[in-house]
Amino acid sequence: MLQNTSPQRRSLDSTSVFGSTINLQWVPFTGFVPKYRVSIWNSYESRTDYVCKVKCEPGFYNPSKGSRCYYAYGGKEYYSYSFDFLVNWDNFELLEWVPGSYGSYPALAVKVCEGYDVLVGKNKYGLGKVVPKQSSFYLPWEGYQYAYYYYDVLSINKGSYSQEVTNVMYDTNKAKVLELPFEMLKMSSLDNYECQSVKRTVTLKGTSLNKYECLSINNIFTHDLTTDENHWDIQRSKMYGKSIIFSAGIPEFHSGSVSVSIETQFRTTLGKPLNISDHYKVSVEMIVDPSHSCKVKILEKKVTASIPFTARLSRFYSSGNRASTSIVGQYHGMQAENLKAVVEKCEQIPNAQPCPSEGSG
Repeated sequence: MLQNTSPQRRSLDSTSVFGSTINLQWVPFTGFVPKYRVSIWNSYESRTDYVCKVKCEPGFYNPSKGSRCYYAYGGKEYYSYSFDFLVNWDNFELLEWVPGSYGSYPALAVKVCEGYDVLVGKNKYGLGKVVPKQSSFYLPWEGYQYAYYYYDVLSINKGSYSQEVTNVMYDTNKAKVLELPFEMLKMSSLDNYECQSVKRTVTLKGTSLNKYECLSINNIFTHDLTTDENHWDIQRSKMYGKSIIFSAGIPEFHSGSVSVSIETQFRTTLGKPLNISDHYKVSVEMIVDPSHSCKVKILEKKVTASIPFTARLSRFYSSGNRASTSIVGQYHGMQAENLKAVVEKCEQIPNAQPCPSEGSG
């Protein structure tokens, strides 16, 4: 006899169960079969069955048997009208059925709940559950639970693939731009030990944003310059540290306004900044009096921005399969908006050699 009951287990959200594979989710039944649901062709019954679960017990749904999920538990077959479908949005994750026996299962087997040792399984008769600790697959069938030692386990096939992000659209209306105060990059001392005024020029220039050179007469020094940084966060934290190809424009933000460059293709590592080379130059010319020293500060103002975006994430498997899905994310950037040189008060050089008086000799 079928019974409308369910074991009291805690069902966790999809993120905690599937980690970075957020396209694979348990979705509550709301009266219709959702798109991208996970299903099998049940050749024994000549019908399509859908993967479902009641709390933490997986089973099957078939519309010909009513709006309910059937599952095996405690030696019997049960059903419930309150259940979840397993959905693979955009069919993005590459799923496969891996043969198992006597409790064996693949490393990326689809679990139903975190901390609950039950997996989605099937055999030639239909969908059910694999309980590794009991070395068995359990099939719900006509009011009873049947045990088998040979079965297939639903698993995520990570395989070998490359990834690309395209169609990046920034919502610049929601950009948060913050101007930071000027900070000193370097201080240079211009000394004149001669007995006549001399002209000095200090120039700060950079052919890349990793280094700049500050040049002056009798002075050459280098200093590390903080680069313009760009990085993109997406809702897949376990992808951080992985290289990925981006096809996108790069935001530019100055004086509170935001624009986006033309689209370019580049490779970046999620969670790490992408540094962009540029050219900077600032100079100051001054007259230094005899036996005087003048200090020149090089100051930099930076601007930070945070901008939400949408995009398409595509995977290209070595097997030839391809999948893509929509993603949302957040761009974070820091750019140097302004460089300037500031001359401080000039002071006489202590213990400088006196200059001969005019007309002496």
